[in-house]
Amino acid sequence: MSRLIVVALAVLAFLQASTSTSVDLSKTKNVLIELADEDIVPKTALKSLVPETYVAGFIGNLEIGRRYPDETIFRRVIEFNNPTTTVQSNTLTLTVTNDIEWAIGLNRCMLKIVGLWPQNSKDTREALLSKLRLLFNVITLIFVLTIPALVSLIRVWGDMMLMIDNLQYTLPLLITVLKISIMWCKKKALSSLIDMIMSDWIRVKVKEERRIMLRRAENTRVLALCGGIMILFAVLITIPTFFGLTVRHVTNFTDPGRPLLIQAYYLHDVSKSPQFELTFLIQAIALTLSGLSYTGIDNFLGLLILHICGQMENLHLRLLNLGNNSEFTTTLKFNVKDHIRLIRCLQYSYINS
Repeated sequence: MSRLIVVALAVLAFLQASTSTSVDLSKTKNVLIELADEDIVPKTALKSLVPETYVAGFIGNLEIGRRYPDETIFRRVIEFNNPTTTVQSNTLTLTVTNDIEWAIGLNRCMLKIVGLWPQNSKDTREALLSKLRLLFNVITLIFVLTIPALVSLIRVWGDMMLMIDNLQYTLPLLITVLKISIMWCKKKALSSLIDMIMSDWIRVKVKEERRIMLRRAENTRVLALCGGIMILFAVLITIPTFFGLTVRHVTNFTDPGRPLLIQAYYLHDVSKSPQFELTFLIQAIALTLSGLSYTGIDNFLGLLILHICGQMENLHLRLLNLGNNSEFTTTLKFNVKDHIRLIRCLQYSYINS
């Protein structure tokens, strides 16, 4: 995975540069610098990143991080001007604005809630919380929804109406269990694919390539938003169900008291209070988590497919403009390597699927 590294040139003297940004330290106490794609230094210009000569009064370079061969360098010349004779105390904040957060942020948020985001966090506490969220999701999915629903299906077997009422929940629950199992078993393979996506977003690209990737990412976000709206709608349906208004086929055999969200059989008496309220609440939580898992996994696979489609479009675009490039051999080698990378990515995904 490509690392993101920022090299900042802090100049506390007055610099005569037409492309520099001027900051008056006597008036601005909190300096926010937002680096964007136009601040990326091409790999061919890395050797001339640090100038050979400096103006009078230059006190030195400030470099944050270590240099790696596959890193992305952001550079901006900034003029820090102090017109007073007093020493100023300021806060300098550097942020990198790129499209990766916009592209995968929504899908990552959905999967992190249920502990299914493939990439492991470097923070030990966050990694532990992710595993606990996944454990809670699996326990509620299996022991609160799936097993009680299957037991209820056995009890109503032979009654077509009650079987249909049961299967409309049981089948999606079984599919969700299967999806979570596959997602967990293929976590390592999916993590490497996420690394590839991030590398593609942060590397230098022309405007047309970025436009293609944004269009594909927008399609992914629309799918994720639709899934989120469906889950929200399902959560809102639980409110009238709590007061006895339900669209389910309810009988005294399946629901002797007030109806639950799904047809399920529990060992305890759910017709009494507060057993009913507690069972209803845990069912609502479990259904919300299972909905996030169901739609989040589908959206994640859609993200992978659409991203690879966008990379194939970019490869096609570069091949069409290959004859207009002055560095024909270098560009051809890059396109061949990129094509091989995409083929291996698809093969790796197929073998591990």
